[in-house]
Amino acid sequence: MMLLQKKLSNIKYVILLFSSILMVSCSDSEIDLVEEFKMERERFLGSWEVIGHTTHTRNDTLIIEFDREMLVDISMSIMTIENLSNGQVVEYNWYYQIEPEQIVRIQNTQGGILSNSYIHSVLKVEEDEMIWLYEYKFENDHGITNVSSEWTLSKI
Repeated sequence: MMLLQKKLSNIKYVILLFSSILMVSCSDSEIDLVEEFKMERERFLGSWEVIGHTTHTRNDTLIIEFDREMLVDISMSIMTIENLSNGQVVEYNWYYQIEPEQIVRIQNTQGGILSNSYIHSVLKVEEDEMIWLYEYKFENDHGITNVSSEWTLSKI
């Protein structure tokens, strides 16, 4: 019985030692990753003037092309977009993904039902300017239409 207790005590000691080493070896790298994520995400915060250039193409033929001016305000969890041509203001929850670098914005309707979600690829990030790209396809009676919307954001 005494031998069994000694073995159990040794096993507990080894487990405790291994756990301590594991915690010490991982904690710095995990903290570094969290800090890096926070720093990368914070670059997007603030108010931005946006020119959104959108094209619709079908079979490599341009169907429609237009620009839209917006004001975008990005806080820690909310992105507010004001369309300057019609005054419409829409609020989104937003999320940052570091690899590949993307911005995800999700609009909720009353009652919390998901209504619209968008994934923007981040093409360029500088202190005062960013470029995002949003692309999708849809199909109707005329065929498949490719939509590409490139946003150029300038810090206000």
